[in-house]
Amino acid sequence: MSRREKAFCIFYFVYILVYIPVFITVMNTDSRSFGPIIPFHLLGMALGLVFLIIVLRDIYKREFPNPNQKITWTILILMFWPSVFVYLPRYGFKPRTREEKLPTNASD
Repeated sequence: MSRREKAFCIFYFVYILVYIPVFITVMNTDSRSFGPIIPFHLLGMALGLVFLIIVLRDIYKREFPNPNQKITWTILILMFWPSVFVYLPRYGFKPRTREEKLPTNASD
């Protein structure tokens, strides 16, 4: 990931961490007062889409020791979104390097 993409991911996490308590507070006070918060909700949805594209692009461009890891991470992130909290610190925020692939036959 580039520096801008990392900054965007961190900004998105901060936005969500601020938005969730505000959303819960507004909905608990009056469930019919969702109107004023709609622009912030739509902004969060747009940011989430961009965030998902950035993470999937990073997975696509990254070399993994096991070729199945690329598919596994993609499926995990698409089906179970919180797995991104494992992927980003483990792989996403680190520079992409060409990792040496392990030999398939270790008997040599």
